[in-house]
Formats: sequence, C-alpha cells, structure tokens
Amino acid sequence: ILYDGTDDVIKEGTPWSINPGYKLYEQDITGLRESWNWDDIRDSAFGVSLKMNAFLNTTGCTQVYMEVDYAGPEGTGSVAQRNHWPVHVIYQDSEFSVKPQVVVVDLDGDGLNDVLTQTEQDIYYFRKTSIDPVQWDMIVIEKDPAAQYFARTLKVADLNGDGKLDIFGMLVHEDAIIPPDKAAAFWMEYGGDEPLADNWTTHAIKWGSGQTNVLAEFGEKWDQADVIDVDGDGDLDIVANCEEWWEDGWGIYSFWDPNASSATAAVVWFENRLDEEPYTFDDMSGISDSSDIVLEGGVVKLAGGLGEEVIAFSDDFEGPQAPCYSCLEQWHGGNWGCVKNQSQSPTQSAWAGESHDDFFYTDEIDLSDATEASLEFWYRHYGTDTDDFTLYFYDGTGGEFPAGWNIMDELGRRGADNQWHQYSIPIDIGTYGIPNFEIAFDADLGWVFPFVQEQAWIDDVVVTKRTERATLGALTSVTIAPDNLDTWGTFTATHTLPAGTDIIYSILDASCDCEIVSITAAQAAAGYDMSSTVEASSIKLRAILTGDGTATPMLDEWQVTWSDGSPTPCSWNDTFDGLCVIEAENYTELYDGTWVKRANYEGYGGDGYMQDHNAIQAGAYAWNDTEGLEYAFDVKGGLYYLWARQWVPAKWGFGLAFLGGQNSNSAWIGLDGEPINAALDSGNGGFDEWYWIHNSIPIYLSPGTHTINLRVSEGGYALDKVILTPDVAFVPSSEGPCVTLYNP
Repeated sequence: ILYDGTDDVIKEGTPWSINPGYKLYEQDITGLRESWNWDDIRDSAFGVSLKMNAFLNTTGCTQVYMEVDYAGPEGTGSVAQRNHWPVHVIYQDSEFSVKPQVVVVDLDGDGLNDVLTQTEQDIYYFRKTSIDPVQWDMIVIEKDPAAQYFARTLKVADLNGDGKLDIFGMLVHEDAIIPPDKAAAFWMEYGGDEPLADNWTTHAIKWGSGQTNVLAEFGEKWDQADVIDVDGDGDLDIVANCEEWWEDGWGIYSFWDPNASSATAAVVWFENRLDEEPYTFDDMSGISDSSDIVLEGGVVKLAGGLGEEVIAFSDDFEGPQAPCYSCLEQWHGGNWGCVKNQSQSPTQSAWAGESHDDFFYTDEIDLSDATEASLEFWYRHYGTDTDDFTLYFYDGTGGEFPAGWNIMDELGRRGADNQWHQYSIPIDIGTYGIPNFEIAFDADLGWVFPFVQEQAWIDDVVVTKRTERATLGALTSVTIAPDNLDTWGTFTATHTLPAGTDIIYSILDASCDCEIVSITAAQAAAGYDMSSTVEASSIKLRAILTGDGTATPMLDEWQVTWSDGSPTPCSWNDTFDGLCVIEAENYTELYDGTWVKRANYEGYGGDGYMQDHNAIQAGAYAWNDTEGLEYAFDVKGGLYYLWARQWVPAKWGFGLAFLGGQNSNSAWIGLDGEPINAALDSGNGGFDEWYWIHNSIPIYLSPGTHTINLRVSEGGYALDKVILTPDVAFVPSSEGPCVTLYNP
C-alpha cells in the first residue's frame, strides 16, 4: 500500500471492540521483523466485511459502499496515506442483509475496476465508466431462482477457462436452514462479448442441506472463500468455510475461544471438474460420485480403496397403505403408519403418533462384505423431548430389544419442530459389519397438551456400503435405431467370467440414456426376450464389469435382434476381439523436440523408433513437468491392457552422466492426458536390448478416439511399439504383431 517494497496490513475492528475502526499496519523496514507501525485511517468500523479495497456498511438497514483512495501523492508513506482516508458513496439503500461481500475487479476488461456485491434477489454490478471524475453505471443482474436467498460470499474469477470472468457465490441460512432447492454454492457465466444484465447462466455447485446444526438455531452459513488451484491440475478450485456448520460437538464457543473443538467449524474445497468426466461408479479409481455438477465439492469419496459403492437398503415408503400397510413391508414391530400429509419425497413418509409408536426396525441388512457403510435419512418431529425419538443400531449380539441394540442418537430435540432435517451417520464396520445388521427408530410419544399429540416422521432411508468388489469399467454401445423396427427380439451376450467376476447388462432408452431393464450375465448368455419390456425405438446397450481384484471379466460379443414384420429376424452385433498396435514413429503430435526418430538399435519394427535426447536424471521431473509424444487411436470400448517395447541404452544410464545421470530406463506414459501408472520402468535391468513391458492393471476406454501420451522421465529412453489389447492372457514376443495404425 505504501509502495516501500513490503507488504502492509489493513485491520478492521468492530464498533464494540476494544480497538475499533480501520488501521493501516506498516512493516518497520529497518530490519526488525516483528516491529510494526500503525495509523488510524478511519475512526469507526461499519461491520466485519472488509474485502479487497472496499468496505461495506452492514450494521443497520442503510448500507453504504465506499471506494477507498489510498494512493496519495507520489512517494513512500506520504502524510495523505497515513491520515484518514476519504469516503465516496457509490450507492445506498435498504435491500442488503447478512453482510454481503464486495468484490473489486475489472469485470468487463476495459481497464477500470468495477464493484460487485449481491442481495437476496440480484447481483449488483457497479461498472466504472470513468475516473476523472469517477462515475458508475449500476447494472442489476437478476439471480436464478435457485440462488435467490440470503447471500454473503462473492468471488470473481475465470472458473471455466474461457478467458472471461465468472461469478461465484454462496448462501447463508435463514431460520437455521438453507432449503434443499437452493444452491448453497453456485457460479455464473455470461454469454457474448461483455457482461450485461440478462446474459448470465447459473450452475449449482452444492445444494442446500435443508438441515440445522445440532443446535437448532444454527445452520449452514457459508462465509469466506478463496479461488485457487488446490490440486494443481491447471484449473481454479474453491476453498470455503462454513462457520456454523458444526458436524458434531455440543459446546457453544466463540470461534476464537481456545476451548472450541475443531468439530465446530468446517473448511472444504470444491474440485473444479469442468471439461472432465464426472466421477461415476465406473471409474477405475474406485471414486464414487454420481453427481453431474461440474464444480464438485466434498462429496467425493476416496476412502476404502478400490471398490464399489452400492445401496444395501433403501425405502421411501411409497407403497400402498392397504392392505396391511404394504408401504412398510421392509419394517417390523411398532405401530407406525404411512401418511401423505407430510413427506420429504415424493408423496409418503413413515409416521408415529401418541397411539402409533413404539420400536420400529428394518429387515436384516447384509454388511458382512462391506469395507465402509453409512446411513442417511430425513426426519421430522413435533413436540418431542430428547428421549422421545431415538435411533438404534443392532450389532447381532442379542435377540429381542433391547439386547444387542445400541442408541446412536436422540432425535427428539435435534433440529426445529415441523421441519424436515437430513441426517447422515457413518456405520462402524468393526461393530456392525455383520449379515444381519438392522436399524430401528423408537418413538415413545404422548401429548403436547390436550388433543395435540407428539409426532415423528422418517423418510428416504438409505444404507450405502462399499464392497471389496471393484467396478472395473463400463461399456456403452452406439445408438441402435432400426428404420424397419416392428418389435424387438432378443439380447444376447457372450462373455468369460472367472471366479469372483460378473457383468451386469442394461438396455438404455437412447433418447435419455435411462435404464429400461437390467439383465444378469446368465440371462444375457441364454438370450433375453426384449419384446415385452422394451418399447423405445432407439436403444443403447450397457455392461458393468466387476471383479474382486484378482481376475478380470471379458465381454466377447453382444447382439440384439428385432422383427420388421417378416419371419426372418434382423440383427445388430458388435465384437471385442482386436488389438490396437502403434509404431512409435507414427505419432500424432510431437510436443518436445528432444524426441527424435532413430534407427541405430537393430531389431526395431517398422522404419525406426523414437528416442529421447534429454539430459534428465531420474526423479528430476514429474509427469506434469515434461512433454513428449501423443498417439491418437480408435477403440470399440472396454477394458484394455497396455504393452510397450522399449530399449534402455546402458551407456546413457551409466557411462555419460551428463546425458542421463544414473538411469535411462523409464518414461512417463498416460492415456487421454492422465498418467496410468508411475512409469514404464525396466527396474534397472534389461539394458541394450528390445524387450516388452506392460501395465498389469486393466484400463477402461469408452468407445471412440483416445490418446496415448509419452513423456520423458529419464534421458535416453527409446520406444519402438505400443499395443493395447483386451486379452489379459496376451503376451507379445519378438517385434510383436503387425501394426494396425500407421498414421492415426
């Protein structure tokens, strides 16, 4: 601020603090690190929302935005800089609440800083039009209905990498909740060449939880946020804190109190996955998140290693009430019922009242194969005390209640009355990883006052578990849309399923990619009759391949038939039996001139090989630090194994240190721009000869075009040929099979 080569600090004290007002702290540049001088630049503070070089008055209904002129005369630490700073009112009115933040940024790229803030309904964009004198245009950008709520957090950055600035905003609770249909975190992008009032599109990042804190007057309250590339992948992510989102812990402390538990605050980051495939159950990594939100938040689950997340139990109580409350067919005991007057989704919930209560428990739930599990549900209550509405888990050690049943939580005073609250709790597999796990809700209800009874509701009860079985990949066919379709015939698949593996097939409606029917491997092998279950005129086939980590299923061929009204059936089929063989010199792109085509080492295939002439030592650079070669290729889709034929010159690795240090035996290799393992590495063996090395973990590739990426790890490495094969038993020899791609 003072232009003396050191960083200065502006500090705000609230009006009721010991040291109110705004202060400018200047480092003592004489060499004393801990010595600071300070000057009052404003006597009183308006609130606690100092952002960038802008203040926001938030203490009452009248709000004032102020531009701060701190440059002063030329020179270091002028008198003008140390005296009170002038205040310039840009706009004032009464529509602001909950201390909305202010951003000072050149939004339209005209070289003049603009000012942005938000109200419940709108984004206010004060566009600076001149500086002598300073003048502004006020542009009101109406927020999407999903983002119209009490709001505070505001940031501006290029989130989608299109060269234009976007808006990021977050909400705070009203009456202790952000409703589930409100975007607690959202971002906005504008179309066209400049930001206007009506050319913005809003994207939800995180929906409101609809849930209070453990203390019902507190809730989801987003405050500070920072825009930063957290994971180093080249795009901007969001780090934010939710100041009242106390996940557990019952203490009431100010955030500065040393007795406050770390559980009374939350800091999360939202991973930006724009232009990346969403996490799905089909990822090789075992990541499981079915959301299609492009800026993904704290729901990404990596725990549990390679595995598949599945629904172990689910009930939304939507069955018929008669006869005998079929809507409760997965539940036992108690005297609960199903009601339509209150439900979370879609139309019914389970209900208990004064004469309809007691111990209400589920069917047995198998968690014996789970590595982790969790329970989620929605609940609601009216007039209940702490011990009136209780959640239990069964550990398998007893019989009749209460033996073996453990209290997990008291719900009767958790959250406000007459509101739906979302609840989530991990299930301890060490205790409850049994084949007969059960959940129970015990309602012991009476009267609030004469003729008004205590009540409790539950809805959308879901138990999710992660198993050892890994989802290795998924195949989806092209669209099958016969012009001569009268009725569909059969779906047939041939496959190889070693012990511990499986394939589940689906027929999808191609118009929405939604599942029409699920088909087991046995049904597919025998031929599944589609005529009575599939009415869509265009379909796709889908296969989910799973394994236990020791074996891999193989899909060999699948086929569908249909009738055009004549006796002879029509058919469509696809096979998965080919190799993809690429000569190293037939690259698509060359990104690093140190990779050159050579023909010095005898026994190469084709008309040469590619070698890196880079003086890089082992460990000097990571995958993202170097560039190299790219090979484009097409596949039908499925699981593939990668082989590479390489040469490691001994004289580069050990004779000429300036070229390769002590090694020349590895290169980074990836698919579609991402590394597929640490490297292709000979393990310090096999010098001065051609030999095959492979990646033993299968790689899932969707149908279509993909790229192999080769990057230098150690100087001198030479590559002759790359093979992709769906056959786990395939082992190339000598020069390998004939090339299938000459000029990808």
